[in-house]
Amino acid sequence: MKNASLIILILLAGNFLLLFYIFSGKFNTLGIYVRRSWTNQGLDTSISRGLATHDETHVHNLTLLLPKPVDFQRNVNDSEPHRVRLPPKVTESPEEQEGSVLILTPVAGRIRASPRYLTLLKSLTYPRSKISIAILMSNIHDNESLQNLHAMMTELNSKFRSARLFRKDYENIVVGHDRHSEWLQLQRRKVLAQSRNQLLLRALGAEEWVLWLDFDLLAIPQNITETLIAADKPIVAPHCVYGPQNDTYDLNSYQETKDYHQWKKERKKTDEELLLAGYADSPPGRLYMRDLRKKGVKIIELDAVGGTCLLVKGDLHRDGLIFPPYVMENKLETEGLVAMAKKMGYQAWGMPQVIVRH
Repeated sequence: MKNASLIILILLAGNFLLLFYIFSGKFNTLGIYVRRSWTNQGLDTSISRGLATHDETHVHNLTLLLPKPVDFQRNVNDSEPHRVRLPPKVTESPEEQEGSVLILTPVAGRIRASPRYLTLLKSLTYPRSKISIAILMSNIHDNESLQNLHAMMTELNSKFRSARLFRKDYENIVVGHDRHSEWLQLQRRKVLAQSRNQLLLRALGAEEWVLWLDFDLLAIPQNITETLIAADKPIVAPHCVYGPQNDTYDLNSYQETKDYHQWKKERKKTDEELLLAGYADSPPGRLYMRDLRKKGVKIIELDAVGGTCLLVKGDLHRDGLIFPPYVMENKLETEGLVAMAKKMGYQAWGMPQVIVRH
């Protein structure tokens, strides 16, 4: 009798422990086995009804039936949803980019051996370790030009932080001595804007400054980069001249006066009309760099700039500042850049006493 009583007590204790583990979510595999046993025996209890059976391997307790909070450190769209994402890799720190300059130049037409452009870049006194160079060539197909261009890029790449060459051809590109004809300007400037944007969007990284230089410049001060950066303006252009008298070459840099706005109002000109600068029938009331140079000012606000030599803060371009290939407030391309910059809250500046030669 004593042995029988002991066996009964042991069995009761075992059943009690079994029920405790089932309800507490422990030993899930054992719980599943018991529930299956109940089902096979046709038992319909509150216990078997309260536990899910269709996905038994994931049932531990009722909290699993509630929506899980999203862990934003995990890649929820990954094929392995529980793999923790690694922090993004920072390729270049802000300290490494401080003072960095990206020189951008679109070029079309024939390229002679040892172009002056190469000589000008090599003459710059700004630290070469901070200068990257990118060139977009368009409609250049003759072997001599291609060989000269590739030779130049090889030398630039060995002397500066980097040098990259891109290519984009255009059907309606305008080159040659007639490119400044008034009747060609709308078509020419549209393509120029497109080529600048192509180069910008393909080459720009995290550089602090972007320096636009024409390929056919004849002379620039060796410290032109330092001079323009020292102005500490979002957009700044020097005075581009030509000839022995230092006449103003780039007439796309100018300041609009009250006379200009009055003329535009009287003529009922809309903002969608292109009003070119520097031609016989161009609007009056614009002060060009030659006019501003006579005033003796060192730096002054401009309503339009040219692109022969132009410094722009990299963040402006990264924030969406481009060269409009369409008319915006009577301007396009480099002049349109200033119209867009104003809409973004930035002002362009000119330095009439700082000379570059075309």
